[in-house]
Amino acid sequence: MRSLFLLTLCFAAVGALAEPPPIPAFTDPPKYFGVAVSPGGDYMAASLYVDEEARFRIVDLATQEIKVSFGMGKERRINQFWWVNSDIVIVTPAQRAPGSDFYYPTGAKMAIEVESGRRTDLYFGGLYDVMPDDDDYIMVMGGEGRHSEIYKMDIKSSGKEQMARSANPGGFFVYDRDRSIVFTMGENERGDTEVHHREGRGRWEHVTTRPFGENGWIPIGFGFTPGSFLTLDSRRGDGKTAGLGSYDPESRKHTMIVQHPVVDIGFGSLMRDYYGNTYALTFEFHFPQTHYLDKSHPLAAQHQLIQKQFPNDRVSFPSFSKDYKKVVAMISGDRKPGDYYLVDADAGSLNQVAQVRPELTPDKLAVMQPIEVTTRDKKKIYGYVTSMPDTPMPGPMVVVPHGGPHGVRDYWGFNSTAQIFATRGYHVLQINYRGSSGYGVEYEKAGHGKWADLIQEDILDATRWAIGAKIANKDRICIAGSSFGAYSAMMNVALEPDLYKCAIGIAGIYDMTIMERAGDTRQFRSGERFLELMLSNNKDRKREISPITYADQVKAEVMLVHGGQDRRAPPVHAHKMRDALRDAGKEVDWLFETDQGHGFVGPETLLNYWNRQLAFLEKHIGS
Repeated sequence: MRSLFLLTLCFAAVGALAEPPPIPAFTDPPKYFGVAVSPGGDYMAASLYVDEEARFRIVDLATQEIKVSFGMGKERRINQFWWVNSDIVIVTPAQRAPGSDFYYPTGAKMAIEVESGRRTDLYFGGLYDVMPDDDDYIMVMGGEGRHSEIYKMDIKSSGKEQMARSANPGGFFVYDRDRSIVFTMGENERGDTEVHHREGRGRWEHVTTRPFGENGWIPIGFGFTPGSFLTLDSRRGDGKTAGLGSYDPESRKHTMIVQHPVVDIGFGSLMRDYYGNTYALTFEFHFPQTHYLDKSHPLAAQHQLIQKQFPNDRVSFPSFSKDYKKVVAMISGDRKPGDYYLVDADAGSLNQVAQVRPELTPDKLAVMQPIEVTTRDKKKIYGYVTSMPDTPMPGPMVVVPHGGPHGVRDYWGFNSTAQIFATRGYHVLQINYRGSSGYGVEYEKAGHGKWADLIQEDILDATRWAIGAKIANKDRICIAGSSFGAYSAMMNVALEPDLYKCAIGIAGIYDMTIMERAGDTRQFRSGERFLELMLSNNKDRKREISPITYADQVKAEVMLVHGGQDRRAPPVHAHKMRDALRDAGKEVDWLFETDQGHGFVGPETLLNYWNRQLAFLEKHIGS
């Protein structure tokens, strides 16, 4: 059982680092994008990257013969692939956007028959799910207009039959054990989530509305008993964390199955078998913790055995055969980007078959440990510190606030940003300030409308905690963030001018008075509601919470990084921040890439992006 070492400030020794891994080891495309075993357990498919080209392969597990192999070229990659039945896999490609290194899903699908090698193009809709008991068909989403439609499609003829149309624009669906559509969820005109239910092919009946940012419940899949459905329910408990519940549509009765007192259960927390049955879930509190709902399930039994072999890592099962005798296990952790193993229950074997980033070995990477911080108002907030064992304590530190700020949080596990900084000799502090998701409704709501005060105070309190814990040298601290993290970086150095020696703002928002007309957030209903809740309608108040307003208070050295094609945080934000700092007599280290968006991509671009940041840090706080 893992203990929270950093809560007593004791780092595990992993050996001194002579030379940090090169930047491309973190930023180049991973060696493997995905590995999956066929439902019959005879084949293994993999999406990989070879000699700067994305490739797709299928291997016969018994003979190791390559049955299918083709390249995607340098302009395309594999976006996703799914085994439909024991002989057919569906591949969806992604295309390079003109003039950039960003790849977007094309919407096309290709069905590949392993034995014959035949390929069939399926042009309609996006893949929603497979149909385990009817493996000549798949479920796809498509249609015209604002409402979602879901269809049953024949993978050989491309013939399709509509299964349901959402009751709200942009809706998605929940089916029962027989793959009949029972629930639909979507946003109303206020951005609230509405849930509708139907019997058979009847009319949709409104069941509940979950107001934007409030507690409530939504269905997420069929339950453990006939006619019941699993829910995420945040209406109970002191912190209103999302627990796993059960709902009976006939009686309209709710019951709570399991709930963590501190962290939410999310849709991605659930572990499901080939048919969609939920057998376990993960709590993301400090380290990942697995809770088994059905310990007798063969996947649960295998998971427990493998977890014992890798007690300090995260174990997940991205793929398995129908009989669960062959399982692809992904083993990952703070110092492990991801290793794929093949479990063979009959042979009693566990063999490594692929590594996501083989050049990044645990001995070269830094340890990430959870922390708990008591804030100035006596509340508890959570985060992580990532450090190499030979980094001095106290030593130079980079504070990295996450973006969002809402609907996002930092997790324990491999983090490229934290590792790049840490392997260069910096302690890295990440804090899930109030307003972050994952810690219950009240925790997230506490940050609503508090962007410039409470959220920044939490970051400042965590920084001071690191100084008091003798992790950070008080004279060698920098703060660096992207998007809202960049906003936080600039607000922090204005609120506490003497605490930080430097700040890096990447793709940031700096002028709240233009948020409603600049950027793509308002294009979505939830985005409109988000801005209404978070930003005052008073222009003076918006000016008060804008970093550009406080440029004359900034003493720290500043670096601004931005892309000319950024639609989320348009370049006008960066230009206005630079102008405000210059007007205050402050020069800015400026990195502007005209062809990049909200986040830089491309090997050469990323190499320059990181080298510039590391040079800036070295100059001002030194590793």
